[in-house]
Parts: sequence; C-alpha cells; structure tokens
Amino acid sequence: MARAGQQGFRLPAYWTGLGSAALAGTVVTGLLYGWKQFALCGTIADLALIVLVMFNAGLILVFARLIAPALRDMFRAFGFPAETAEEATTRIFRHPFVPATGLLLAVVISRAAWLIDPWGGQEPFRTTLSAFLFAGNLLPGMGIAAILLYWLRVVRALPTLDFRVLNLNRPPLLPFLIVNSRVVMVTATISCSAVIGLLFSKFEPENLSVVVFSIFALAMAALAYLVPIVPVSNMLRACQSAELDRIERLIEAHVRRLAGEPPRADGPGADEKLPPLDELVKARDLVAAVRTLPPGGQISVSAAAFVTFLSFLPTLLDYARDYFSG
Repeated sequence: MARAGQQGFRLPAYWTGLGSAALAGTVVTGLLYGWKQFALCGTIADLALIVLVMFNAGLILVFARLIAPALRDMFRAFGFPAETAEEATTRIFRHPFVPATGLLLAVVISRAAWLIDPWGGQEPFRTTLSAFLFAGNLLPGMGIAAILLYWLRVVRALPTLDFRVLNLNRPPLLPFLIVNSRVVMVTATISCSAVIGLLFSKFEPENLSVVVFSIFALAMAALAYLVPIVPVSNMLRACQSAELDRIERLIEAHVRRLAGEPPRADGPGADEKLPPLDELVKARDLVAAVRTLPPGGQISVSAAAFVTFLSFLPTLLDYARDYFSG
C-alpha cells in the first residue's frame, strides 16, 4: 500500500476509546494481580500469563490502528467508491457486535477462571485473577468480532471482483492478500500467546475448559487464513478452468484441421484464423501451472507457514518444559 494512500484515515473514536479503556484496565488489574502474588507468596507464579495477556491486548489495539488504513485501501482496490470504502472500514470497527462480543468473551473467560479456581479458594488471588482476565479479554473479544465482520465484507465482495488467473500480482487480489496475511499473522501470534500463557500458569493444562479455550484459540488462527483464502482459491480455480477450456478448444480446432475433420459446432469455424499451435500449447502449460491454493505465491505461503509454526509452538514449549524440569 502506498504510504500516501494510508494517510487521512483513523480508527473510529468508538473503537479507540473502548480499546484504550480495556487496555488500561488490563494493565492495572494485571499489575495488581502480580503484586498480590509477589507480596503474599514471594514470587509471581502467573508471570507469563500476566505478561502475555497484556501483550495481546496492546497488540490488538496497535494492530487495529495500523490495519485500518490498509483495509480502506483494500476496499478501494475492490472498486468501492472512496466514501463507501471508508464506511465499510468504519463499520468493521464501530458495529455494535464488536463491544457485545468483547463483553461476552470477557464474562465467559472470567467466569470460567472463577469456577476453575486454580488458587484453590485463596483470596485475593481468585478475585484479582478473574478481574484481570475479564479486562484482558475485552480487546480479544472485540478483535474476534472485527475479524468476523471483515470476513463477511470480503466474502460478500468476492463475486464482484475481476480476477485473472495470469495476473495475480495486481489489484484487487494483491491488496487483499497483503491485508489478509497481516490479519492471519497477528491472529496466530495472539492465539499462540494466549495458549502459552495458560500453559505456564496456575491453570491445569488438562482441565476441560483450558483445553476447549486452547482449541478455540488455535482454530481462530487457522480460520483467519482459510475463511477468506478458500473462496478466493475457488474463484481462481474456476477462472483457470475457463481459460484452459478456451485454449484447449483452439488446440482441438488445430488438431481437427490437421486430421481433415470438420470443426466442432461450439468451436472456431473452418475459415477462422487460429493462433499458432506451439503458442497455444505454451499458453495452456502456463495457465495450468498457476497455483490457485494458496494464491498469490510467497505472501500466502509465508502466512500459512507462520500459522503452522505457531500452532505447534505451545506444544513444543510444553514438551521442553517437561523435559528440562524432569
């Protein structure tokens, strides 16, 4: 995206205000939770959890500010008028679904922490942990809602886009792939951090609620890649099939002429001039060699590799901890 094209657009104050308040609440309750542990136990058992939850909240707020101009430019590349592109971007962050999802996730996670009670009823740890996880999951919940709305916008726009299988490194596909790869990588980072924070905390990894949350977090990372990419891949595959069919009809017309056979009714006429056969064969091979899944070459491959690596990282770290501690 051109730097100049990304200027002049900011997140709605609605998102910025709620997000900043949620981040401040996460930091305050996290420091309180850590201070209580150190003051009463002489150590901070949940240090990794505190640091990574704070990190995730801050990353979501910063990333939202950075990705918003790129989203606006992506919608412009989709052919949206300037005002419509800004409105589409604004609605992703300002939709009532965003704070509602943030609040829902915060309530569910904090309630689960209260019920699991990894401190065995010890106060003030039970209360401060629940308060910390409530504040710390407001921004992730808002981020999940924004991703869902982004998916909806993209999937609705796909049928209107002009994809050409032999020119993938141009709008509208290239801006979309750049934005989506950033969304995928940040989502994978946040999901991985959340799972690692749980593994290195007072929570028992075998607890059903912890397992369900871990699966959900890692599934979000995979879905962030698959939900937009699979429809795009299907469209490109359809374009590829149509182009191959067109070229192969011309090749067949050549073969029929060489064999002295009459032309097909749905093919070129007997007097119609055909491109040279060797050029048609090269064109067919070129079209057939285009990779539609993942589309876009290195951008999509890098995003897929990043998600795969981070999906295995919590398991590797857990194994390393057990190996060296045993």
